[in-house]
Amino acid sequence: MQPVILWYKQRDSLIQLVKSKSLTVADYQKNPELVTLINFYNAKEIVKTGYLKLKDHIDAVPKEYEDVLADLNILYNQMVPMAERYAIVMESFNHRMHERWALKYLWFSEPRDVTNIEARIHHFLTSEEYQNDVRLYSMYSKDNYVAGLQYIDQFSEKVLKQLNDLDAKNSDIN
Repeated sequence: MQPVILWYKQRDSLIQLVKSKSLTVADYQKNPELVTLINFYNAKEIVKTGYLKLKDHIDAVPKEYEDVLADLNILYNQMVPMAERYAIVMESFNHRMHERWALKYLWFSEPRDVTNIEARIHHFLTSEEYQNDVRLYSMYSKDNYVAGLQYIDQFSEKVLKQLNDLDAKNSDIN
């Protein structure tokens, strides 16, 4: 999850510059990432195979692991689906924005090597619509998706600590 979180955090620093309207034509010309800032999304597939196998053998799990199981159920039945929904929101936003831009702006649908970069940059610097797109992208990505991934990461660490503590306790007994 950390690579996806880091990817969005790096984009967020550029998003803050766009939102503050402090960028110039030269900034866009020097940094090609600014030209595609909200054109992409990055989703993390959360692997659930271990959890699903555990559920298949739930009767074999010792009683002292009940608290861990309860937390794993919260993690995989509440938190993970929430993050997956936000990933779908990011994908959907991206496709809707691309379709709208393709219909309205010739510079978007032209191949990049022949695109009128000046028109593209002018749009990014002056359009309130673009400012709104950036704000919405930021809200969906940083405020929702990344926040959810970070929460899953922290909660996973908590569950892992519980497991390690139980394993240490059980090895001390044996």
